[in-house]
Amino acid sequence: MDDERDRIQGQLDAKGAKDSCLVCAGPNLIVDAEARYVLFASRDQTVDVSQAVENVAVVCADCGFVRLHSTSQLLDDD
Repeated sequence: MDDERDRIQGQLDAKGAKDSCLVCAGPNLIVDAEARYVLFASRDQTVDVSQAVENVAVVCADCGFVRLHSTSQLLDDD
């Protein structure tokens, strides 16, 4: 998984993503390359699984804040 983590981090760097936490400004961010997360759309309180966005998570090791990056935007360009 180190290769995938390096790939994700390289793309975050190339796209100018912040390298500190957006909440606490801590510098200890962890790229969670082992899992992909999927966000589903909701319409009228009903989950629409046909509308989904796959994400990778960047987690702050200091405060636990999680930010998500769309894999289609982040990884499909290379």
